[in-house]
Amino acid sequence: MHVLVNVNALGPVGGVEQSTLQVSRGLAERGHQVSVLYRRGGENAEEWRDVATDLRQVSSFDCAGVRAPLDLLRLAPAVRAAARWKPDAIWLNRAEQLVWGAAASRAAGCPLVVHVRTHLPVPFLPVVGRAGDEYLAVSDFVRERWIASGLPAERITTLHNGIDPAAYPEGGLHERAEARAELGLPAEGRVVLSYGRQDPAKGVDLLLEAWRTMPGRRPEDRLVLAGDPGPRHGGYVDALKVSAPDGVVWLPSRADVVPLLHAADVVALPARWQEAFGRVVVEAMSTGRPVVASAVGGVPEILTGEHSAGLCAPGSVADLAARVAGLLDWRQEDPGLGARARRHVADHFGLDRVVTGVEGALQRAVAARATAATVPAAVTSDGVPA
Repeated sequence: MHVLVNVNALGPVGGVEQSTLQVSRGLAERGHQVSVLYRRGGENAEEWRDVATDLRQVSSFDCAGVRAPLDLLRLAPAVRAAARWKPDAIWLNRAEQLVWGAAASRAAGCPLVVHVRTHLPVPFLPVVGRAGDEYLAVSDFVRERWIASGLPAERITTLHNGIDPAAYPEGGLHERAEARAELGLPAEGRVVLSYGRQDPAKGVDLLLEAWRTMPGRRPEDRLVLAGDPGPRHGGYVDALKVSAPDGVVWLPSRADVVPLLHAADVVALPARWQEAFGRVVVEAMSTGRPVVASAVGGVPEILTGEHSAGLCAPGSVADLAARVAGLLDWRQEDPGLGARARRHVADHFGLDRVVTGVEGALQRAVAARATAATVPAAVTSDGVPA
């Protein structure tokens, strides 16, 4: 099967790009041909070249708002590329680019599978939503939002995100010591980690206040905040740094997050934003770290069973502080917790399961189109098409 994939950049801009690369690699390893359209290069370009049989840079995939007429012109190169390549199916990973996906699918004469990774409404959904042959949502939360926006329930199924557990290995005390030395953190003490985009939606200010008031905090404990604020929130982070309590360490964003995770005892995601899934949660748990996270969006679908003890009330500093404090000594109080967290991810959020789900959706869409093409059109008794 020849699959066309589009990405904004050949680099780890975020979880969408990481997941798209990993699943594309899985499809290629199963013998499928993967062709890739992209807007910008990036540090994963070599990995993409290993995965894709064809790579082509285009100007845009976006079409939204008052710029729509101009945006439609910018879509033309990417639509023409799809028409020339004639793939068996298009796998679209950004639903906000559904206008391009619909046009490319029509031009190439192939089905479109849309992987929905956001709960926000997309431009022109009532019009272009019919263009998707099949929809995959990264959580039940996202699926329900799209159904509420008008997409028929039978056209969208849930396929939770997944990771390769080998890429996020379990780290014991030896790995913790090595990671802390690499990052310049104290060997002793307990470490709470929050990593990713540093902005109000991720609740960085909530975590700082929880750290300030957390019961049982010791002088040698550290709160590590790793990531960048992005162009719009530099002032927000600068203000937080000025008023931050003792024991806070700020680190820049990094592609390899495993040392950060291995250095930590607990990982926190105190998001205000309705997380579509919560990739940070499964990455952390795969390394054997318990997670405290806001009960928002798709996060409660990950933290199930005993791990639901890590869910905190959104926006509650007191609840966040209490739940983090309650897990800091898990190595002494419940030494098997880390291994159970890793097993939870392997059992429910493995990458191979996602590759199988995407592959199945693409194959179903191709088969359905082929079947529709062979079914003769219905006619009335006088020979006129119905």
